[in-house]
Amino acid sequence: MHYFLLTTTLVSLVAMLVVQHGKFKAGLSLETWGAIVGTGTLAFAEQLFLTRGFQFDGAGVLAATRLLHVGCEFAWGVALLGTKPNPWSVSGAVATAAGVLFLALRRVHSHWAARRSMRRMGLQ
Repeated sequence: MHYFLLTTTLVSLVAMLVVQHGKFKAGLSLETWGAIVGTGTLAFAEQLFLTRGFQFDGAGVLAATRLLHVGCEFAWGVALLGTKPNPWSVSGAVATAAGVLFLALRRVHSHWAARRSMRRMGLQ
């Protein structure tokens, strides 16, 4: 069913073992391996739900949601991991959010119901 994810996981594992042999040092603590497995599981679930979402909604809405992923990753990194905000990261998150907001507002503004409401309020 999900052969792509299984294949890429196995290829990545083999590539890591071959290329990083002797260089890669992972902590063997249960907490470290739990974090690795948890990250993989959540990434798999995210991709699965995104693919499922394409069946119910248009690609435009999901693409905008996917773009907000960048800003959310940045915010969670600062809030949960305590990373220091890099000016490039902040500007990238702001630019991404502004682009998504611009596209959403343009779509709302061009919708017939929004135009009718704006005419009624005397804004158009």
